[in-house]
Amino acid sequence: SNYYFYFMKFLFFTLIFLTNKCWSQDVILNDQFKKVISEVNNEFKSLKGNFKNVSDNGDSVFHSHVFLEGTINSEIEKNHDSKSWSFICTIDSANLKSSKKTIQEWMMKLKSSLSKEYKINHINEKYANGGGAKGYNFINGNIKIIIFYSILTESKAFSKSYLIISTKDGNN
Repeated sequence: SNYYFYFMKFLFFTLIFLTNKCWSQDVILNDQFKKVISEVNNEFKSLKGNFKNVSDNGDSVFHSHVFLEGTINSEIEKNHDSKSWSFICTIDSANLKSSKKTIQEWMMKLKSSLSKEYKINHINEKYANGGGAKGYNFINGNIKIIIFYSILTESKAFSKSYLIISTKDGNN
């Protein structure tokens, strides 16, 4: 009888801890989203760190002062063609099955974090090399949030997942 009591007590506190941990991570992520989105029209000036490099396609890349909870890398880019700015996060690098699951989880996080004013569109692009990109656009006014996984080659053995926050004309 005492064993049952202690087990139930342990289970109760474990559930409280896990629920609180998940809830607090969501609160942190929501606050981070709000901060990044508030800087879209300001070229991410308060989030932009030192110059990092010039990408292969000529975009200027900067370090970011903000890392979104659950991502592995964040940077800010200025598109050399459109002159628009984007906040870009690498969510993960994994196999295709894992990337699909990750993007679905992030889609749900974004839906719960963003206002109902954001319109959601599905992305399904094919690349000449046999790869492609699948995910979602969230658009509200001139703000565009993209989450997608990129299938790098026809073999589909490797995939990367990204989150991009930019002005609507950037990163089409």
